[in-house]
Amino acid sequence: MSNLKSLTNIAKAIAEEMSQPENSKYAHSRVSNNNLIAEFMGYKYSEDNAVMTTMNSSGWIEIMPIESMKYHTEWNWLMPVVDKIESLRNSDGDAYRFTIDMCNVDIENTNINITGTHKIKAVYRAIVEFIKYGEN
Repeated sequence: MSNLKSLTNIAKAIAEEMSQPENSKYAHSRVSNNNLIAEFMGYKYSEDNAVMTTMNSSGWIEIMPIESMKYHTEWNWLMPVVDKIESLRNSDGDAYRFTIDMCNVDIENTNINITGTHKIKAVYRAIVEFIKYGEN
């Protein structure tokens, strides 16, 4: 019975986290954090701050509207960021390795250890912490 109660509490926490309204404080921090990740990935703000741009490997300029960024919900957006972080080395030459175990994320050679209720949100939070707190 207690396992069922625990699972019910976890399900409620996930539902609450996933149902945050777009006009809430969460939406503001989501946009801010997505912009932070985009900058880390090489994007720059346009003059009007409505879009971010970068030069792709073919020499074409990619334009990304700020509101269309999906680092917080799409693995296809998030995993290249994980790959970039894992390609970096600290001052001792040690790699930053992600360990993703269920809904928990640890970045080796940092103090970043996220315990979450949803896997993609935990990875997203770990990336944001890595970038914000200068582990790179």
